[in-house]
Amino acid sequence: AQDLLANLTLSMADLLALRNAAKFLNIAFIVTPFSLSDVDALRELDIDAIKIASPDVVNVPLIKAAANLCKPMLISTGAAELNELTFAVEHMRAKALTCCFLQCVSSYPTPTELAALGGIRAISEAFSMPAGYSDHTTDVTTGALAVAAGACVVEKHLTYDRNAQGPDHAASLEPQSFTQYVQL
Repeated sequence: AQDLLANLTLSMADLLALRNAAKFLNIAFIVTPFSLSDVDALRELDIDAIKIASPDVVNVPLIKAAANLCKPMLISTGAAELNELTFAVEHMRAKALTCCFLQCVSSYPTPTELAALGGIRAISEAFSMPAGYSDHTTDVTTGALAVAAGACVVEKHLTYDRNAQGPDHAASLEPQSFTQYVQL
């Protein structure tokens, strides 16, 4: 697993090139840090927002460090129970940061019948805040259904090839399907 991830890690030069392309295309540049050193690197990148991966929703040092960048945060919840989100909520509110929890199922890909869209409302009501959806299904309608269920943000992975090596490709959509997804 370490070798796979090492081969997928982007250099600072790669990230700067992506940031510049995003800015040129007027696309928000959102980055997911996986360590405290990653958070330090984000200071140089002039990011628009931070995405916290599901396993890190309970990583107190990472949440604190990321919040100190004073950027809006998207926090995935797939690896947490509702009560485990309380620290992040309280910390974001104390810092007056814009934050949105993303309901998700940490299964890649997630069978459509297990999409758990009801979690969007549960999160929103539990914390009186907006909630979104991190979609790991392969269905082009799930995003629209998530919006109908109350999601104000939808995250969906895009790939050049669903059969490519790597942890996210199987739960991603290829360009033609992604176009349908967005149009719905």
